[in-house]
Amino acid sequence: MDNKLLWQPSCDRTQRSHLQLFIEQTSQQNSCKNYKELHAWSINDPEKFWQAVWDYSNIKCSQQHHTVMLPGNSLIETKWFIGAKLNFAENILKHDKQKTAIYSYYESNSSSQVTYGELYQQVASLSHSLKKWNIQSGDVVAGIMGDTTETIVAMLATTSIGAIWSCVSPDIGEPGILERLSQISPKALFTVTKHQYNGKEFDHTKKITNIAKQLPSLNHICLVPYNNQDKNTLNIITEKNIQLYYWHNLIETTSSKQIEFAQMNFNDPLYILFSSGTTGKPKCIVHSIGGTLIQHLKELLLHTDLHTNEKLFFYTTCSWMMWHWKVSALGVGASIVLFEGSPTYPNINAVFDLVDRLDINILGLSAGLIQCYLKSEITPIATHKLQKLKTILTTGSVLTTDCFEYIYKSIKKDICVASMSGGSDIISCFALGCPLRPIYSGELQCKGLGMAVQTFNEQGVPVTEEKAELVCTKAFPSMPIYFWNDKNNNIYNQAYFNEFPNVWTHGDFALLTKNDGIIISGRSDTTLNPNGVRIGSADIYQQLECFHEIDKAIAIGYTPKNKSNPESIWLFLKMQDKQELSCDLIATIKKHIKLSLSVHHVPKNITQAPDLPETFNGKLAEIAVKKIMHGEKINNTSALSNPESLVFFQQLCAMTEKKYQ
Repeated sequence: MDNKLLWQPSCDRTQRSHLQLFIEQTSQQNSCKNYKELHAWSINDPEKFWQAVWDYSNIKCSQQHHTVMLPGNSLIETKWFIGAKLNFAENILKHDKQKTAIYSYYESNSSSQVTYGELYQQVASLSHSLKKWNIQSGDVVAGIMGDTTETIVAMLATTSIGAIWSCVSPDIGEPGILERLSQISPKALFTVTKHQYNGKEFDHTKKITNIAKQLPSLNHICLVPYNNQDKNTLNIITEKNIQLYYWHNLIETTSSKQIEFAQMNFNDPLYILFSSGTTGKPKCIVHSIGGTLIQHLKELLLHTDLHTNEKLFFYTTCSWMMWHWKVSALGVGASIVLFEGSPTYPNINAVFDLVDRLDINILGLSAGLIQCYLKSEITPIATHKLQKLKTILTTGSVLTTDCFEYIYKSIKKDICVASMSGGSDIISCFALGCPLRPIYSGELQCKGLGMAVQTFNEQGVPVTEEKAELVCTKAFPSMPIYFWNDKNNNIYNQAYFNEFPNVWTHGDFALLTKNDGIIISGRSDTTLNPNGVRIGSADIYQQLECFHEIDKAIAIGYTPKNKSNPESIWLFLKMQDKQELSCDLIATIKKHIKLSLSVHHVPKNITQAPDLPETFNGKLAEIAVKKIMHGEKINNTSALSNPESLVFFQQLCAMTEKKYQ
């Protein structure tokens, strides 16, 4: 089936794009005339391609590399830009000091902004403090922080001295935070004292006290009062000799201190990110300084077409890799917008109000939030100007065709909708936008440059126009350099290289289209298999978009114990307020799925649930539901924002097992 053409870039837009300029500048090396040819060159001649990205991005270093790429015996062992010495924070802070770097907003409507020069001075002050605390390169500094300027300052100060930054969102519970931070032994902690979400304040004093007592590595805590309030009102009690500081006492905004940027190797550690933890203890994924920087600059410049005179806003928490990606936009010299709070407070148009207020050029939203807009039937195209908005980025889950078409109908007609797919595993994207190519409904525009993306069937054979495993067959700079406390890369190999020898298997079910785009069909580890037919759960979710009675859905494959019955699809629905799942609605849903997809896609059971489990990034936890319904234990409920939702499924499992006995 042909996907609907929704948008094409104008000639003026393509000609002014970074990608077009990059093609022209590298034409003597590759003779490429379009994106397809450029992508082929980028994976067939990776040394020349990544060198060209380095040059185009103007990466600052104190010592040049002598080798771009040194292959190893496996993808994991590949090394990049050997000999280069650089500093991540220095590359972020190198731009015009008079220009606004950050616009920071809270849902309470308070705001602030800082220039690159002011940001430099704050980082300089904190960098000197970290040195006084004896924080050294390779040490871990952690944050329990929101999407605020203070978080960026703390991260840049940490990375300026060559230390490693890792951050979790304050809305994660105490067990979830300890599961993460206890594995990486931070020496210093920056933490907010409270945060506000959806009009409610949440105090973290008790949580901070308990966490501090259980982190034996911790020597220093800096308290960051919410929205610059409650500066000296906390009494964090610990039973150990931890030095306690207040943010405003460490930051000298009028300081003339200079930063001594530690010059690090390209492959030295920069960030520790965490896996969701829904199937066990969160994995600690370590990303490199240079790999993160060059990959982000490639995506921001060539794929997102971000220019120095533009503003980028991506709604995200600090636990999500998109926060790190957004902050790297400062490396382009652009301005970024931060927002701490609920994107639908004080009203559902809060994000679009901010877009108009600041003339934002590039807006990033989760697919779930766009789905919320669609179901609420808001029409920003009629209520807002959105004059400078040129691109909407989406990620986090599959953006359905209905959501694609809703954006063009109800938000803005002349806009690039760049759906992205990647993850914390690679701190970047395998597939994303392309300013030179059209938008087709339901499709991600292209494979990322330098990313040897293919789809393999169960036999490990590359296929197109067929749903299969999304894989990457060649190394790329933003692969994790290792997992924390993972001797011999055992956990690393098990996570990505067990399926096919020396091929990165990402765990997504995807289809390469005849338009050279990609359709993501959800996680392959939750692939449905009724009657031996492999089905992506996203196909079913897409068909539910037209039912406005439904809020959210989870589909799993269920096989009864002690039965020879084949797997069948069970669909769980959370309904909108005051809506009930009637027998008539169940019949209508089944008929619609059958006519729109096939008889194989029709759920055997459709059940209303009071709530569906989600991670703190808003992703529905299909695996957790599937495990519980098969009588398996969930070892890490702290990875969920609403673990109480599991009780319903535990009770249902008990009743179902009794039925089949």
